[in-house]
Amino acid sequence: MEKTLNLAPRSATWNDLVERFAEFKAMDCLRASGPDRRRPAKARVLKQLHRQLDRERAHLPTLPCDFKPEHLEALLTARGLSDRGEGRRPHHASFWNGLWRAIVLDRDDYKCCFCRRSATEGVDVPGEGRLAIRLELDHVRPRSVGGADYSLSNIRAICRTCNTARSRMSDAHFEAELVSIARAVFAAHCP
Repeated sequence: MEKTLNLAPRSATWNDLVERFAEFKAMDCLRASGPDRRRPAKARVLKQLHRQLDRERAHLPTLPCDFKPEHLEALLTARGLSDRGEGRRPHHASFWNGLWRAIVLDRDDYKCCFCRRSATEGVDVPGEGRLAIRLELDHVRPRSVGGADYSLSNIRAICRTCNTARSRMSDAHFEAELVSIARAVFAAHCP
């Protein structure tokens, strides 16, 4: 049986989607990698996303759950953007880091596509408390082989740990590695 991919965001309204994204951006980051000073304050994130929503309103459906690939095409066309940025990263950072990131993370319920850890729940570290899990956008099909930056089916949420560990492994290879690691950790801690 083939798995159906849900491409629409989960939030009921655009304001809910923006608020959820703002809460994610305002979370404490992983302390082990130091403070991430580039994260804007929650108020600034809300202001930027509301500004983007106001600008893009004509190209967006009334409800986030109605977001479809044709809405994305309309957004990109209106902004004069191609479906692929120049160089290593999209050159249109405000859209990539703002509304697009909010849509993808909301759609994936702020969970890593591999380990399924939730950024909103974080991870408890004895003696240090709860730490946030950083989420990044990942290309299912890499840009180096023609993968699109702005394709709902080609971009997914992935935690920084999995993204770094996976490197250039195929999805199947990396999933096998994760299962192997989980078994080894379980065997070591639960004899």
